[in-house]
Amino acid sequence: MAFGTTTYSGMGVTGAINSPYAGPFILAGAFLGRGKITVTMEHEWSEDDIAVDGAVMRSASVGLQGMIEIECQQTSSLNKYLKAAQNSHQTALVNMDPSQWASISLELQNLTTNDMNVCTGVSFTKKPPLPYGPKGEYIRWTLRAANITNL
Repeated sequence: MAFGTTTYSGMGVTGAINSPYAGPFILAGAFLGRGKITVTMEHEWSEDDIAVDGAVMRSASVGLQGMIEIECQQTSSLNKYLKAAQNSHQTALVNMDPSQWASISLELQNLTTNDMNVCTGVSFTKKPPLPYGPKGEYIRWTLRAANITNL
């Protein structure tokens, strides 16, 4: 039996978000506090259809779309950036200019696990709930990505 330890550190999470309206935001080290970023692939690459006789027909299709959830402190510079980016993109859309709606890009890397995602065609889903209370809380932003590459 092998014994050992491994160490995970959120300080090893780095990356960047880029919006044509809000510009770039560099993600480095402890920018999340206790928050997190979760990248979820949404497409099912295999689907089965089962006939009356029990025969299985498998269909395979390619899809790289997914969701990105960013959870951050409501007073953080990341939350301020996301609010500015969302407001800019929403204002353009309301003013009949959808040309940049899904033009955000996001790159994430975990230096501890060597995981990396590059997300393009990214857009906001909606403004997150805004808590008003006796202490600061975490805000959860949800974005959709047309293409997520796992490197």
